Amino acid sequence: MKEYLPPFLVSLIPNKYTSDVYLNFLLLKSQEMEADVIEYKSGKKAIHRGHNMKCSSLGIAKLTKGIYKIRIRPKELKMAYIFEFSKI
Repeated sequence: MKEYLPPFLVSLIPNKYTSDVYLNFLLLKSQEMEADVIEYKSGKKAIHRGHNMKCSSLGIAKLTKGIYKIRIRPKELKMAYIFEFSKI
């Protein structure tokens, strides 16, 4: 019987941010990534960032206060990393 990795990893405690969320990833099998910032309640995308972003920041200053999720997807891998944060 094969073991499968979970399709995503979730952080359980929201972090508080006001203007920028800094991303820095080291993935050996992936050269390109994309990120989405998603409103927690509605599920709508608030921000989309394209490929080649292993080390970058997401400007969240214009977002309204609330809880959001960041979904990071490596292009070559069929999984996503999901982090929650609070915009204060």
